[in-house]
Amino acid sequence: MKVWGFSPNVVTYNTLVDGYCKKGNAGKMYKADAIMKEMLANKICPNEITFNTLIDGFCTDENVLAAKKAFEEMQRQRLKPNLVSYNSLINGLSNNGKLDEAIALWDKMASSGLKPNIVTYNALINGFCKNKMMKEATKLIDDITTQGLVPTAITFNTLIDA
Repeated sequence: MKVWGFSPNVVTYNTLVDGYCKKGNAGKMYKADAIMKEMLANKICPNEITFNTLIDGFCTDENVLAAKKAFEEMQRQRLKPNLVSYNSLINGLSNNGKLDEAIALWDKMASSGLKPNIVTYNALINGFCKNKMMKEATKLIDDITTQGLVPTAITFNTLIDA
């Protein structure tokens, strides 16, 4: 692309970051992070999609610390985390047994004006179930219907699996 005289833009970089995050082998997140650094070096500003992709990639890679750093960097760049940002990090924290942090993030999300959706609920229900906290999971199931949401197959499969 550069050889032909075209300059990569945020969409180009986001595509590369997403590709490395989905690649599925050792070092994938190192390469995704390197693309992000190259992006910044070329004075291309990352956007919400860039950070959401990195947060989700780090969580999938079970590197919640790096995901949290990306979430914080997103805010330092004056980008407002959206529902996807919160859901990815809540899911990552829940999957890694950091339920207190996941619940605190849920509260922060709500205080920022974002309303949890079924994905948010499923992430916390999964975390509670993995930690044998069925009373808490059941409370969230009740809250789903109170909030006018509908449990999905994922919700029920999580409960059945637990």
